[in-house]
Amino acid sequence: MRNSLSIFLLFLMIFNFNCFTDSYYIPKPKSKIKIVMPSSEKFFFQDEFIEFYYSKSAKVICDGNSYSILYKDIKAEIRFNLKECSNIDREMYRFESIIDVHKKKGAEIDVNLINDKLNLMYGIICFLNGNKIASPCEFYITDSTNYFIQGGILFETFVSQEIQIEKEIMLNEILDFINSINWNQSN
Repeated sequence: MRNSLSIFLLFLMIFNFNCFTDSYYIPKPKSKIKIVMPSSEKFFFQDEFIEFYYSKSAKVICDGNSYSILYKDIKAEIRFNLKECSNIDREMYRFESIIDVHKKKGAEIDVNLINDKLNLMYGIICFLNGNKIASPCEFYITDSTNYFIQGGILFETFVSQEIQIEKEIMLNEILDFINSINWNQSN
């Protein structure tokens, strides 16, 4: 009897030891994200249609009438297309259709007008807020007679709370870009 009691107690101790070691959990500490800010120094871009300034830490890729300003460290880009303005109403309708898709998905839209008569820059910039939206900003700029530029900010992932800081950085970058853009006067 004594032998079976000692085996039972030994079994009970081993069983308790295994149960308590598995239930002890130490949570993993949250990591801190390292974000590289874009350079405040600016480069100048110019082609036969437009000219603008962009961050030294970005790279401009021009493919015909399609332009991209790549921010490799933030994994984002400002992408836009320049078209000759044959039908401004149709282009504005296309832009409104893009914004309407975001509106239907529940995005909050803050619309701002661009009205610079001195440099012939007219347009709209829309800041989009919401969960899992594709782009936090869409815009169009036109001179109302010759050219129409339509574009926005694109991230490698959907916009959510995890990349809120990167979103704010890119919104500042697109405002700097839009404020610096001009039509090339040599055409």
